[in-house]
Amino acid sequence: MEDVFQYLSINWTLMFCILNVFLPAEASRILKTVGSSVNLPCHNESTSNFTQLTWTKNGVNLFSYSSKGSLHRTAEAAAVNVSISTSELQLYALIIKEAQKNHTGNYSCVSTTITGVFDQKWELIVTENENDKKDDRLWIFVGTAVVCVCVLVIIFIWLGLRKRCKKHKEGVIGSRQEMRAEDIYENCLEIEQRNRMQSFYCKVH
Repeated sequence: MEDVFQYLSINWTLMFCILNVFLPAEASRILKTVGSSVNLPCHNESTSNFTQLTWTKNGVNLFSYSSKGSLHRTAEAAAVNVSISTSELQLYALIIKEAQKNHTGNYSCVSTTITGVFDQKWELIVTENENDKKDDRLWIFVGTAVVCVCVLVIIFIWLGLRKRCKKHKEGVIGSRQEMRAEDIYENCLEIEQRNRMQSFYCKVH
């Protein structure tokens, strides 16, 4: 009878390990804004007696921590600027000091033990701050208004210069016409005076 209970307990342990390995764990969703700090804890009970612990993002390794105390940080972890905590309060937690939109992704803490593999998943979503969105909209509005004002000023200046040039051109044409009229008038007087002089001269002689 004791052999049967022992056999059943072994089978239940084996099934539990198989389920942990092959069944995907449900990811806990975390929503953060840009610039905020993020702590993704690894609450696996197996972290106290693991042989290896690994943090991944979208299936890509970030950190590997062995029970011997050696920590390996990959180039991907350096690229996204994340670190791992070794303090007792946040043991093996993944830390992001200033979250950015490229930190959005699926993170997983996988700990390998003698009894099996345990996986804890986190879905991190980093969104823009509402205040930043409002500031961006304000700057866009101000920039658009400044451009419109500059265009209107340029149009008004161009119209003013065009009107002034037109008046100047009309004034030049008018003065030329007046000069021609004066020339014609003076010529007529000179001709009339010359005719009178000629007729007077003829009468005298």
